[in-house]
Amino acid sequence: MKKLFNIILLAFSFTLFFSCKPEEKVIDLITIDQNNWVAESTGGTLSLNLSATYDWTASADANWLNISMKKGVAGDIKINIRASQNYSGETRTGTVRFVSSEGAETVLSVEQKRNLVLDLSSMDFLVEAQGEVISLDLISNLDYEISIDEGKDWIHLEDTKGIVSYTHQFRIDPNESKVQRVGKISLTDPTENVTQTVVILQKAQPDMIGLVYDGESLDSPVLSGNDASAIIDWGDDMIDTISVRQQISHRYESVDTWNVSIRIANAESIKFNDIKGISSIDLSEFAVE
Repeated sequence: MKKLFNIILLAFSFTLFFSCKPEEKVIDLITIDQNNWVAESTGGTLSLNLSATYDWTASADANWLNISMKKGVAGDIKINIRASQNYSGETRTGTVRFVSSEGAETVLSVEQKRNLVLDLSSMDFLVEAQGEVISLDLISNLDYEISIDEGKDWIHLEDTKGIVSYTHQFRIDPNESKVQRVGKISLTDPTENVTQTVVILQKAQPDMIGLVYDGESLDSPVLSGNDASAIIDWGDDMIDTISVRQQISHRYESVDTWNVSIRIANAESIKFNDIKGISSIDLSEFAVE
């Protein structure tokens, strides 16, 4: 009987031993499939695969980073991280931190590219035939270079750039020809592959017609051609301007001999409807095609 009691006691001890053995704790893990992200300056979204053995939370230290889900339970899940557009001229960084309820954590480091700024005050200039100095104002955070069209030696850079806001001056030589001309100025950052181009259109020398008129009333010529215009010096201290297909009549205070000069620009044709009283026409400064 005593032997049976000992056997029962031994069996009870084993049962007690196994029933008191502690349960194995789940390993505290939280992982994401990507820990670094370089976002474009225009913004964008990154999809992350997250795996966690415990409940978890997520937070960002930058207000331009948005998380599609900020907490969850153990398991596998896909999370989207969205970066808003970076309007500044500086690169910016942020961090998204994922932390389990048991203390494990993992981090997504985000770097967002700067906004590439090369803003010009004007993209084209119309320059008079006699030449002038033009000012190109711009704002930029790029290390750009300036180049002028090959062979356009009538355009000259007059200055050097500053630090953040720049004003570049270009001297445009007089155009001695009767043909308008075009040149381009390029501002390029080869590293960032950014280029802005400014177009320079310079007027041609105006055509001149000289008249000797005997009489009291003279009609202007009629011009054709886009943007055609003329400045008429009637010879009596009176000056008028006409445009395409416009005709005016000028009356003098008395009948006399008058020296009239007409400066014509961009005209395809010039027509005098009435040449009565015109004794001579000087075309020495007029380009005849």
